[in-house]
Amino acid sequence: MESIIGKIGFYAGKMNEDDNIEECCYAGDKPDFIILGGFTKNDGKNEFIGRVITNWCDKYPTDSLIYGGKNVIDQGGIAEDEEGNDLWLTVSKDFPNLLSEIETLYDFLETDSDEEHYNLSSEIPDEIRLFNLYEGYYMNIQYVEKGNGEKLGIEFYF
Repeated sequence: MESIIGKIGFYAGKMNEDDNIEECCYAGDKPDFIILGGFTKNDGKNEFIGRVITNWCDKYPTDSLIYGGKNVIDQGGIAEDEEGNDLWLTVSKDFPNLLSEIETLYDFLETDSDEEHYNLSSEIPDEIRLFNLYEGYYMNIQYVEKGNGEKLGIEFYF
């Protein structure tokens, strides 16, 4: 595993009426899901490392950490797998600044009046949009769990 991660970025998406994913970039947008993180090379393949928030597609949004092929519920920087290992401790060894960099991206989010869901608080600058940073990269968040235990079931190319 290489311990180098590319730029950290932001992607907010929602499903349109045709079940296609649309990127949300503007203040007031209400994304169904939010992706915060970046990509690294692992065995010659691009692998995403970061947090996925099931936002408006979930009654109560759930944060998950994706790392090393695992999707683990993330509770404010603690992401324990089935064996009780905190995946953030592993991530922090390989990528010491990742969690703090992800947390800075929350500056582009504001909570809705229900204080559960996020909306975009300002326009997302092109230089941090994952769509711009990693155009053509594959994103698989099929197995990320929503609060009710259902799988998110989304995969796409930036």
